[in-house]
Amino acid sequence: MKSEVSMMGMMHRFLSPTKIILGNGAASQAGEEVRKLGGKRALIVTDNGVLKAGLSGGVEKSLKARKIDFGIFDKVEAEPPARIIDECARVVLDEGYDIVIGVGGGSSLDVAKGVSIMAANKGKILDYLKKCLSIDKIVHCALLPQKLASQLGDFGYPVVTWEQIRDEYGRIYQGDYFLELLKISLELYGDLVSRGVSFGQYAEAKMRGEDIYNLYKANELNMIIMGRSRGLQGAYSDIRLDRWRNQHYETSSVTEPPNSNWFFVKQFVERIDVIVG
Repeated sequence: MKSEVSMMGMMHRFLSPTKIILGNGAASQAGEEVRKLGGKRALIVTDNGVLKAGLSGGVEKSLKARKIDFGIFDKVEAEPPARIIDECARVVLDEGYDIVIGVGGGSSLDVAKGVSIMAANKGKILDYLKKCLSIDKIVHCALLPQKLASQLGDFGYPVVTWEQIRDEYGRIYQGDYFLELLKISLELYGDLVSRGVSFGQYAEAKMRGEDIYNLYKANELNMIIMGRSRGLQGAYSDIRLDRWRNQHYETSSVTEPPNSNWFFVKQFVERIDVIVG
């Protein structure tokens, strides 16, 4: 598909190999589209917040109207890890779903796309990607503006800067909407950067608890200590209340905790293994 849309005096090109339906009430078309694809049993992939808010209701109603059996997977997390895709794909395969419908934000849609791939390729998503990319392992990568990357220094991830994406991407897609948006973002970065994110005196980076845990277990973490208010006791509370995965902690390669708010990554990981298992 190729279309040109004029918005506020600006002309943008949009290219897509598939059909896209936009507009109020588009969710009511879900049942009909599933029928056209030959689907008989659909799985709605979303998160618990979207489900509780009733935002999947339009899709559910449309599926019921077309007498299409459906189930709901509502375990999507923000910045979803690979295990969510693997878990959802097992549901699809074990329960015989033949259509996957993502409902919600980018996380739900990304999980739905990953699940649709793994429904036709048994195994785990990371193993599938390793095979497709002919690589031995997958590592985390930080996508940052050059200015911020310089300020953070080496914090355990390979870094790809916005500027690199702009320059390399620009060689292929001149005038592309994403490229133009990236250029504008770089020009306005000083105004766009959040002033609510701050780092303590000893911090080198802020990382999600789950990323810290996984990288430590894979022996790929360069950080030795981590910190939060109330130190290790605060982290233990995060683990006990099961909020450690998405909690952001300050991290550092300093070899000894400088004060009571800091503790060793090893202590954090060991407590997770004891409580979570």
